[in-house]
Amino acid sequence: MKSSSGGIFTLLAEEILEQGGVVFGAGFNENFEVVHMTVEKKEDLDKLRVSKYVQSRIGDTFKQARKFLNEGRKVLFTGTPCQIAGLLKFCGGRNLENLVTQDLICHGVPSPKVWKEYVAYREKIANAKTTSVSFRKKLDGTKKASFSMTFSNGVEYLKTPNHKDPMMKLFFFNKCLRPSCHK
Repeated sequence: MKSSSGGIFTLLAEEILEQGGVVFGAGFNENFEVVHMTVEKKEDLDKLRVSKYVQSRIGDTFKQARKFLNEGRKVLFTGTPCQIAGLLKFCGGRNLENLVTQDLICHGVPSPKVWKEYVAYREKIANAKTTSVSFRKKLDGTKKASFSMTFSNGVEYLKTPNHKDPMMKLFFFNKCLRPSCHK
């Protein structure tokens, strides 16, 4: 129930962590921007679970992953196919025996700017700051995924099914995907 697409990420991540490794994946920062981050404890895996229909900012995670690999630690790096290809190129084919990669089937990703503006729009309507986001919220008794944003004043914005939300419409109808995704 904590995962969007079956939970294989959790199984892989827990195995890597049990072996003293580290896990990289996309999560929300304090401003609800999607960024790649590192997790070294099972109790922090929730930060990386669930779908985020936005391009994540890689930051210096490639450098961090290479550093852990050079130290002989196991690394699980999850991302889009182009992010995984970028990591492999960055590592130059060296010290990869401890690297496990997990890419996802990618439809393309919206620009982080589009997402940032959408969050600001929803916060203006709610007159409060975002406290949680779910692109594929599971509601009891339905197989349809919902889009949900919860705000600091307790208000929840919910669209069921999720493709009725304006941001998700832009995504599903390919209106906000990065051009580089298809070249």
